[in-house]
Amino acid sequence: MKLSKLEEEEAGRMGNYSEQGSACILAASAARKMGNAVVRVSRLTRGASTHLAQQLHPLHAYLGMMPAVRKAIADRATTLLTLQTLLGDADSKHARITKMETDITKGKKVEELRKELAEAREAAEVARTEYHHIQGRHQEEFR
Repeated sequence: MKLSKLEEEEAGRMGNYSEQGSACILAASAARKMGNAVVRVSRLTRGASTHLAQQLHPLHAYLGMMPAVRKAIADRATTLLTLQTLLGDADSKHARITKMETDITKGKKVEELRKELAEAREAAEVARTEYHHIQGRHQEEFR
């Protein structure tokens, strides 16, 4: 825009109807058209950028939330695996106790296994409680 103004002033000094003046007028007209086009493109670009930012905001929020969701699901899976492992240990100890109860000579070993079984069941209940706590929290958060 400043260039077109400068060219018009130069054309006025050289004479509007002289060859140099008309060349300056043509250059001023081209510069004005180019300046107007740049302004329009700038406004369109700003509007498109604003619209794009509005459209991408939900995706941005979703992607910002996903690491926490993945961690929560991984915690739940780990807790479930712990629970299943503890229940499996308790079942195997119970099966060993059942086999050893028939042999009277292994009474001390049976008592130790019963203590271990009680501890395993207690640990499994703690793990079950933690799993249900996580499961309930996820049901509330994922609605």
